[in-house]
Amino acid sequence: LDRLARSQLHLLQIVEEVEAKGAKLVSVMDNIDTSTATGKMVVGVLAVLAEFERNLLLERSAAGRAIARQRQIRFGRPPKITEALIRQVMLAHDDPNTTVPETCRVLGISKSSYYAALRAGQRSAMEAVEAAA
Repeated sequence: LDRLARSQLHLLQIVEEVEAKGAKLVSVMDNIDTSTATGKMVVGVLAVLAEFERNLLLERSAAGRAIARQRQIRFGRPPKITEALIRQVMLAHDDPNTTVPETCRVLGISKSSYYAALRAGQRSAMEAVEAAA
């Protein structure tokens, strides 16, 4: 039942909707029948416990992310656009005999990654010029 809804209120709303349509909610694995007083009580208790467990999980996750941020741990995939890739794309771009598709094939990147690296290289070059001025 904890997979059926994300909160106690939502689960109880689902049970009400099912009963309003003349049906009853039965959990065969848990042996719970919402057409009985005991079944409704058990669903309510399980819903409270499931919501409590979910809230604990969210709190622990947030605390873990905060600790990781304090330790400067990066989340997600490592960036595709590295300094080495930017240099290679810039060199290939400056070579009039090299095409974009050929560079992408050799470097194993997509065209969007090529152009993202090219923009990053051009930004770096502009920042270097501005810093020197």
